Amino acid sequence: MISPLRIVNGRIYDPANGIDGVVRDLCLQDGKVVDEVPRPLVAHRAIRCPWSRKGAVMRVLTERTKDRETDTLDGLKVFVDGGWAQVLPDPAEPVVHVYAEGTSEDETHRLEEEFAALVESIIQDDDA
Repeated sequence: MISPLRIVNGRIYDPANGIDGVVRDLCLQDGKVVDEVPRPLVAHRAIRCPWSRKGAVMRVLTERTKDRETDTLDGLKVFVDGGWAQVLPDPAEPVVHVYAEGTSEDETHRLEEEFAALVESIIQDDDA
């Protein structure tokens, strides 16, 4: 299944139907034009984290998710079936951000809870 796609303010050309550069939103799902696609729900939680624990949070999370598909370009992003969770230390505040997006609102909140709990447990663990 291909992820739904929303193109905002796209310029549409369809000479067969007399459309020449109309600007509008275009929604695609499974390779077909559709009237609407679900808007993604991204959950966010900011967790207080002492500066001295940020490195440990990222190191331990990386170790605990080594068997999953991840991306470390910007923090740590962990991919799960149809969604993802991202843990990102704030560069200016003693905070770690947890972002999540799932295939449904419930899945999004479950991912947010799972990764927020992991971050909080690592912050509390002095041995990490």
